[in-house]
Amino acid sequence: MSYIDIGFTVNLIRSDLLPAEGEVLDPLAFEQLAPEFSGGKLTGILSSQDGKVKINLDENFIVISDGTEERARLGKLPDGSYGILIKDKSGNKLFEFGSINLIQAPSGNLQMDFDEERILVKDVGGTPRVLIGKDTGGF
Repeated sequence: MSYIDIGFTVNLIRSDLLPAEGEVLDPLAFEQLAPEFSGGKLTGILSSQDGKVKINLDENFIVISDGTEERARLGKLPDGSYGILIKDKSGNKLFEFGSINLIQAPSGNLQMDFDEERILVKDVGGTPRVLIGKDTGGF
């Protein structure tokens, strides 16, 4: 049985206990009206009212979006590893720690790669120009 089956919405609002239109539910009275439920009974996806924050309890991740683009993910990443991923408004990876450990500019021309132990600067054409740290060949 999920939390939805016992009368809660995806926003954890008890739908059958909501006040009628025009009425206001006293916040202190809510404690008396809402039955307790165990966190172990929560399954599926919990979502903020605007849908920009989602907690996927079955797939083990939290996502924050701007309404269009997924901007941050914590927990299980799309590649199956666990970590954190942050993107800019265009969907470019800015920060990823998981199977890849990288911080980079939206253009990709400035990278701090913790796996390769280097900082790399490229020109606007993508040609490497500055390397600090390990050279993995091809520079």
